[in-house]
Parts: sequence; C-alpha cells; structure tokens
Amino acid sequence: GRCDRKEWRKSLEAAKAAAITFAGKWADQSFVSNPISVAAAYLEGDYLEDAQEVLAEFLAKNHAPPGNPAVPAEHKRNMQLGEVHFQLAEIALLNRNPAEARSRYQQSLTYHPRQIPALNKLAWLLATSSDPSVRDGKEALKHASFMMQAPGIADNPSLLGTLAAAYAAAGRFTEATNTTTRIIAILEANGLTGQTSTHRARLKKFQNREALSL
Repeated sequence: GRCDRKEWRKSLEAAKAAAITFAGKWADQSFVSNPISVAAAYLEGDYLEDAQEVLAEFLAKNHAPPGNPAVPAEHKRNMQLGEVHFQLAEIALLNRNPAEARSRYQQSLTYHPRQIPALNKLAWLLATSSDPSVRDGKEALKHASFMMQAPGIADNPSLLGTLAAAYAAAGRFTEATNTTTRIIAILEANGLTGQTSTHRARLKKFQNREALSL
C-alpha cells in the first residue's frame, strides 16, 4: 500500500546521494544517479506522478543529444539520460500507455544502444502489445537479436523468451518454436521444472502459428 508522503520525503535526501559507476560495455545493471534514486524512492511509495515529475524536471534542465561515448563526461551523460528515459518508459507502462513507453525505450537506446534492460523491454513490448500502433514484429526481432549478441546471456531463459516472442511476432514460427523448446530444456536441466508451464503454453501457440498478444 501507499506510505505516508511525509515519510517518503524524509528519505529523499539519502536517495539523492546514491550513485554508482557504470561498468562494462553491456548495461545489465541499471545506472543509478540522483534523479533515478529519487524517482525510485517515489515509485516504492507508489507515487507515479511524483517520480515522473522528478525525471521530467531533470530532462528539462539537462537534456542534450547523445554525445561521443569515447569522451568520459559525455559517456556518463549518455548513461544518465538513457536511464532517465528508461525509467519514464517504465512509468508509462505502469500508466498503461504503451505508445509512450515505446517512444521512451527508443530514446533510451539512442543514448546507450547496448542497454540490455531497454532492449529486452522494448522487444517484448513490440512483440506482444495488443495495440496495433505499437506492435511491430520486425522491429522487435531486430532489437531482440541484437540483445542476444551480448556476452554471457545465450542461455538466459527470460531473454530467450523475448527472442521467441519476437520471432513469432515476425512470423518466423519455426524459430519461435525451436527457441522455446530450448528454453524448456535449459529450465529442466537446471531443475527449474516449475517454470516451464508458461513456456509450454507459448510453445503450443507457436506450433499453431499464433503470436503472443498481451
């Protein structure tokens, strides 16, 4: 449930001080910076409008086109702005606005093209949205395929699930079926048989040449 607004405001000064360095070429962890931490504190209290306001105010003051990632200061700014747009996309989804979410994920990727969370969320949205103005199987598969080039994730069932959904949305049901069969095998090999039911249901749909629509 929602917490008292005064209590959340008391915690914001601590949240503002939170920051971590951004490491690696692929962003498997979210970049944390002051506006992100403050927005996260609001989101934990279920104050979507407050979180959105913090992020929007930051963009109004700091918006800039993507910089040269070879320049440390510009690279850091890219990461920060990319994460702000990512969080705005997450808020848009919570507000049931998939068109806005799609736009924000795309903007996030212009700042950091190899951000796995944004690639995954965007590909899934494009592959499964019931909104025809948002759904785009070809684009979903482009992002999902690029995402799967990241090192160390070839056997990640969740990311493979997005790839399978993208294959199906693009009409490539053989690949969707094969990918889902692989996911089930990975889960079973790791003793995670309880997680296979969702993928078995998807497998039947793909075998019937049906894409996902959520």
